[in-house]
Amino acid sequence: SEKDFVAAFEAGETVFNFWREALRVQRASIRGELPSWIEQSIEGPLTSEQQKWQRLVCLQGGDEALPQLARLDCTSLWFPVEIQERLGFLGGCASWHMANNQAGYPRGLAPIAGGDVPRMLAAAIKIMANRFYPRVLLISPVGYLVEQEFLKTQLETHDVFAIVADRDEFLHGVGVSFDQGKVMFKGERIDVIYRRELNAASLAQTEAGLKVLQSYLDGKVAIEPPLNMLYDCKSPMAWVHDQETSAFFSQAVKNLIPPAVLLPLDNNQAFRLGVDNLTINTILEKFSNEKRAFVVKYA
Repeated sequence: SEKDFVAAFEAGETVFNFWREALRVQRASIRGELPSWIEQSIEGPLTSEQQKWQRLVCLQGGDEALPQLARLDCTSLWFPVEIQERLGFLGGCASWHMANNQAGYPRGLAPIAGGDVPRMLAAAIKIMANRFYPRVLLISPVGYLVEQEFLKTQLETHDVFAIVADRDEFLHGVGVSFDQGKVMFKGERIDVIYRRELNAASLAQTEAGLKVLQSYLDGKVAIEPPLNMLYDCKSPMAWVHDQETSAFFSQAVKNLIPPAVLLPLDNNQAFRLGVDNLTINTILEKFSNEKRAFVVKYA
């Protein structure tokens, strides 16, 4: 509906602001202006070398070091439980829309913008690369390579030359070379890397990965989303309503993202969720199934 279209558009703007505000919180934690648990909730069990590169990437650039694409996972319209910085299953979405275009969409289910995912993604890639005919490297784990190959063929119909790379092989330098600091893959200059399950911490573990990191920091390759682990995890959603960090977030962001909390490992350890003091065991013992209005996301 027109109302849902407007809500979706406004939510997209709000997600962008959420990431901008979360980035400020993350940087304040690194600088010691906010508690260390905030950055630790991003970094997890990184080695000191991985942490060094992750923080370098985080602190680089201004507030514009943000993802350009996003997807909200919602239990309903609009109750987001996760914000994905990468648009997973793009090849699958494209094939689904193509099949529906041939068969005719059911009434009321016609997609926004006609469902042409490759065309819209190609336009975004051209902006990121600042080129009319860019080369994009689609990196993903082995389980997603088939749908990436399908996406590749669709992007090329919109003047975007695409190459698919296995994430683990890429990390170990298979097909990777460098020309005056620019990333090359199988002899082709790469303008944009569209990554999946690859970030500063994982790149810091291999020699080839470190060279890619340096090329990125030198501005010689665009990477979407940025390599900051902030965009790979769910914990920033818990910052929005936390007493120590909520002042950093706008009211629009607070309205979009429901109260969330980082759960303790101990089922009897108390945590605050909104105005309530709870434990996991309290929820299990005192709330009936009908009253357990909670979404649990693992990470």
